[in-house]
Amino acid sequence: MAQSILDEAKQFFDKAMEMRKDRPIPALNTSKLRNFLNEVVTISNRVESLKAKRIQDNDDSNDLPQDLQNLVDFLDVKLMYQVGREENKWPRPLKKFYEAGNMAERINSAKQGIREYKRFADLMEAVVALHKYHGGSDK
Repeated sequence: MAQSILDEAKQFFDKAMEMRKDRPIPALNTSKLRNFLNEVVTISNRVESLKAKRIQDNDDSNDLPQDLQNLVDFLDVKLMYQVGREENKWPRPLKKFYEAGNMAERINSAKQGIREYKRFADLMEAVVALHKYHGGSDK
């Protein structure tokens, strides 16, 4: 049985928090996660439009066209850029988030199809919600 999005998000979040136990690290600010989530949602809107068109055309294929795959790939680039900008902010909480969440692998999997992207987008939304619920800072 597939793991629920909430369970997967909790596991992701717990792993990121586990990385913080060794050394106190500053909280990852929610606005950075929300900015990333906004990018994810923008692509989600295009994926949903594609899905609706395929339903209308009785096309049940799961494939993402190359232009959407490229946008998904670019999510990793944008996230890596944000990680790089933290260079002087030891111990780099966004980098720990990126590594703990296996973000490169998750983003790569998300471009495999509509269902995979939807799962990724739902997971990112749940992770941001959990982060905020557990006291994620806006500053």
